[in-house]
Amino acid sequence: MKKLLLAVFATLCAVFALALAGLGIDVFNVKSAVVQNNLIGGARKKIGNVVFSQIFGRHTLRNKPAHVHNPRTRKQTAQRDSFKVVVALARYTLDAVRAGYKTLAKHKSAFNAWESYNIKNAVYAPADIKEINFPLLRMADGTLEGVIGATATAASGHKVNIAWSDNSTVGDAAATDGAVVVIINDTKKSDKFDQASKTRMDVAVTETVDTSWVGDLVHVYLWFQDQKVRKNSQSVYVGDVTIVA
Repeated sequence: MKKLLLAVFATLCAVFALALAGLGIDVFNVKSAVVQNNLIGGARKKIGNVVFSQIFGRHTLRNKPAHVHNPRTRKQTAQRDSFKVVVALARYTLDAVRAGYKTLAKHKSAFNAWESYNIKNAVYAPADIKEINFPLLRMADGTLEGVIGATATAASGHKVNIAWSDNSTVGDAAATDGAVVVIINDTKKSDKFDQASKTRMDVAVTETVDTSWVGDLVHVYLWFQDQKVRKNSQSVYVGDVTIVA
């Protein structure tokens, strides 16, 4: 019985390889491929060194590496260090990351889309140590009409006042677009995330942060989100303020 099952499996593998060859994929010499075909369905298996998986709705086919290397060239080490600081930031801003990128994340997670942009554009090394360049950090991306005239000021009672101009008559902007605010406290490794408690036409919002933040420098970001949560604007860096009692 076991020999029969092995023979059937071998036959199916051969048929599968021929079918993939018909799709232009060499099953014995493939690093990675996207297979858009009903042949493999939702398979998450391997045949020899060929691994099948489903990632964000796409069936993929790739080689399992024979050896795992741990390269430590200067460029590769720098890339790893950049990734570490971006991941560290995401750990305490993840809700904002998901809200800011989910409308554009196709065949990848919101985090992957956010990380991909910011690791290239918002990481620098002023003293050979990788850090986030907060003014260049993009917390949201999209095509919705963006923010103009934004300001942020600290107010007594550990509050931050944020204001912007009403441009709801421009492009695809609407007065009902939600104003999304993220205040990042890198000192405390924490954030204040306000998803649309105010709208574009409200032109201002006051955020109260934790009392433990008094004396800390924080970074303020703002973007708009349409009422159906299908589109975001690009976030803007409103500025940094020091929280006061």
